[in-house]
Order: sequence, then structure tokens, then C-alpha cells
Amino acid sequence: MKEYIKEGYEDKVDRWIRKEIKGMTEPIDMMRPMRAFMMFEMFKKKPPFEVFTTHYHKVGMISLPSYNGYMYLKNNKYNEDLAFDDTKKRIKKDFGIV
Repeated sequence: MKEYIKEGYEDKVDRWIRKEIKGMTEPIDMMRPMRAFMMFEMFKKKPPFEVFTTHYHKVGMISLPSYNGYMYLKNNKYNEDLAFDDTKKRIKKDFGIV
């Protein structure tokens, strides 16, 4: 997973995602931090589905089409999602993103 994260942020982003999605079972909840980090260009490129599900122990909890849908930034799945707004705010604060 770390090879997909922007250089210099590998450990911090990985830990942040791991802590955030620990115990989550709903795909939309798991994908909020992934999508936010993608929006903030903290990934060199989109981590493959298999890498995400294996690395974060989410195999069988999310489907490939759902993963791709959540990670496709032109998709507006989160437009009215207050929890996603909160996730973005916390990432901005924790990573000094303006």
C-alpha cells in the first residue's frame, strides 16, 4: 500500500487510514478516508482494489465496483455526506492541507 502513497507521507497516511477504518464494515465508511486522500492528491495513483482490501483486512467487505465507484472522483456519492466533510476537515488539520 505504501508504494501508492505520496513520498514522505507513507507511514502517516497508512496509519491514519488504518486507525480510521478499524472495525468498520460498511463500504461507504471505509472509503471516506481513501477518497479524501485521493482528492488531496496524497496517492501517487489509485491503490488497486486488491491492495486496499488485503492491506487493511477488508477482503469480502467491499466489492470491486463499489471500490471503483467511491474512488472515482467525478462521482458525487459524497456530495451531501456530513461524515465525509468531517473526514476531509480532520485530514486537512492533521496534514496541514489548506
